[in-house]
Amino acid sequence: MNSPAEVLTRVQVLRFVAATLVVLGHARHEATKALGIEGTTPWSFAPTALFAGGVDIFFVISGFIMFTISAHEFGRGGASARFLVRRLTRIVPAYWLFTLLMAVVAWGLSHKVNGTPPGPGEILASLLFLPHHDAQGTLYPVLMLGWTLNFEMLFYAVFALGLCLPRPAGLALIAALVGTLALVGWMWPLQAAPFAFWAQPIVLEFLFGVLLGWLRQRGWRLPGGAGWLLVLAGFAALILVGHFGASEPLDPARVLWMGLPALAICAAATLVPQDPHPGRWERAGAAAGDASYALYLSHPFVLGAVGVAWRLGGPQVPEAFVLVAYAACVAVALLFYRAVERPMTRVLNARLGVGRGARDPLSLSTAKGVAR
Repeated sequence: MNSPAEVLTRVQVLRFVAATLVVLGHARHEATKALGIEGTTPWSFAPTALFAGGVDIFFVISGFIMFTISAHEFGRGGASARFLVRRLTRIVPAYWLFTLLMAVVAWGLSHKVNGTPPGPGEILASLLFLPHHDAQGTLYPVLMLGWTLNFEMLFYAVFALGLCLPRPAGLALIAALVGTLALVGWMWPLQAAPFAFWAQPIVLEFLFGVLLGWLRQRGWRLPGGAGWLLVLAGFAALILVGHFGASEPLDPARVLWMGLPALAICAAATLVPQDPHPGRWERAGAAAGDASYALYLSHPFVLGAVGVAWRLGGPQVPEAFVLVAYAACVAVALLFYRAVERPMTRVLNARLGVGRGARDPLSLSTAKGVAR
């Protein structure tokens, strides 16, 4: 049976792939603005749903990791507190930093774009991960892609409640709470925030990940051939769904059209036995996976900066813009992770007495979300 460290490489690579999908999707959109070619999308054969599916993969991975790192913590004294402290020290500081940066940018550019800059109440709600209606009536936070982190915080709270009980009862409670939210959102859509946001079927993707973690711990394994079939089928489904499915963040059918393909892809990454000695490219992908959270949070700013520079004389080749912008996003993310995020997480965890926290808890090496 693989140890958590052995699963680390493949899960980390998948996290990097998921972040890459999100960034490439946004880079394609930015290219149409930077080059003034609205209506022409680079690599139009790949629909938006393929790139947006990176979020669904993140959600499934999140549930898998939470269960895997906490499987033996259910019912233990202080387990919920330890879990929440590790998650909050990892997620909150960087998100607050980029949220405040986005607020500054929005206020600075408010005279150049149509729209109302966020007010103090909107900024505070975003910092507290509370879904709220903005000036346009949508349920997006100040840093728009933070909608995924609002779901993540909901997952953390529900999982922390489950940790208060012995594992069978805790898992039953987690499934009941998440299932109820999904059912209410599907059958009786709510209007008032934050429940209108939280009660969405997409929360079932978190349960998909918990299920994968439970199956893996029970000894379930897939042959390598089946794993490859699941990966191919999952990505093929994400491509097909772009033509007739649902990819909007709060579309009730998204959990079917995109959540099930994400489940298939993640099953291949977590249930297929792994070589205990990964190759060079796998190790590189895993290292990049450590910076996937930084990549997710920082890429809108990098894409905007590259877009401004490109308008000054970049070639009118949208594919070139996407590739250059993506490379810049990865470089900035790696720099931010190594120079800011990793040291900051270590210091916070040390001061709060929860371990070194040198790497993202999603990496399985210590005890992370995500984009539209």
